[in-house]
Amino acid sequence: MKRHSKFTSLLLSACITGIIAPQANAIDVTASDDENALVNGILGSNSNINVLGSPTYSGSGTNASGFFSNGTSGVGIDEGVLLSTGDAEDAEGPNTSESTSVNNGLPGDSDLENLVSNDTNNAATLEFDFQFGDGSQGGDLFFNYAFGSEEYTEYVGSQFNDVFGLFVDGTNIAKLPNGDVVSINNVNQNTNSQFYNNNEPDSGPLDTEYDGVTDVLQAQAQDLSPGTHTLKLGVADTSDSSYDSGLAIEGNSVTDNPNPNQVPFEAEGTMGLVALGGFLGYRYFKKRKQALN
Repeated sequence: MKRHSKFTSLLLSACITGIIAPQANAIDVTASDDENALVNGILGSNSNINVLGSPTYSGSGTNASGFFSNGTSGVGIDEGVLLSTGDAEDAEGPNTSESTSVNNGLPGDSDLENLVSNDTNNAATLEFDFQFGDGSQGGDLFFNYAFGSEEYTEYVGSQFNDVFGLFVDGTNIAKLPNGDVVSINNVNQNTNSQFYNNNEPDSGPLDTEYDGVTDVLQAQAQDLSPGTHTLKLGVADTSDSSYDSGLAIEGNSVTDNPNPNQVPFEAEGTMGLVALGGFLGYRYFKKRKQALN
């Protein structure tokens, strides 16, 4: 039976600000390998993006992908699609292990291997072609995502750093505002730490099994030409088949305009009092944790 995560303590911390917020629900993951459903789950309903042909999913049909809900306290996104190198349902919290692993016995992916210059295994990828409108016009592509991994924090800087990629026409657009590629080696407790959230077992603030999670980030590819383009999302184990990682894509966020409703972990945007209470509690807990490390 699931028990609520330590996010409860974050909400209690919000009382310091005089705002009371209710306990958050636990993240819930349902496995699925239905490529059409997975694509429809992330595609913005009011966007100008049209999917062409049939999407392609590659991964373990029994467990490596699926849909999640109640994810705000775990990955910073309420609902969406999760691709995993192991069992997607293992992303559910609380975090009780530093080494959660499921070896699906699957091969890697050449596009992901080009990002790390190492062999990969247990790749899970989702790919589809699209165009803007009727294809006679170009446009911009945006969507929101977060990445979590059991490789944090012990294997930062090692050859075992699991890899993920967000490829538009073969180019990885998983980048920070400063242009750095988002990866375990580039976003962690030491490097670009403002985009990283530590979640060590039994003490981390997030309701997910992953030992570390990036902030919610926005991928973007602007000024795409008229015609057909390809979006490929993928994640894989690197140099071994152990220590699971997951790529979360926000539902309904793949659009031709930025999603104005997305509030990243550390955004300073306008929120309701309840959301603001949980957010401030999280900021307080995170600063306290960083001060102790």
